[in-house]
Amino acid sequence: MAPSKTTPEYKPRRIREPPRRRRPIPPAPKETKASPPSFAKGGVVKKTGLAKVHKGEVVLTAAQAKRMKALFG
Repeated sequence: MAPSKTTPEYKPRRIREPPRRRRPIPPAPKETKASPPSFAKGGVVKKTGLAKVHKGEVVLTAAQAKRMKALFG
């Protein structure tokens, strides 16, 4: 006779699920530490964005830069 659920010998059968197939994780792209452009020697900013400004440097508006070009060539 099979044990009933109330007897101490009863152990529920565990149903095993088939193992899941896992897709391999693709390698992470190589990280590069991007830094904002630096204009250590000056130059014209070609597009809007971040820029590294060093201590003692001055940032001019477009109108101020135009006046400076008119004065100094």
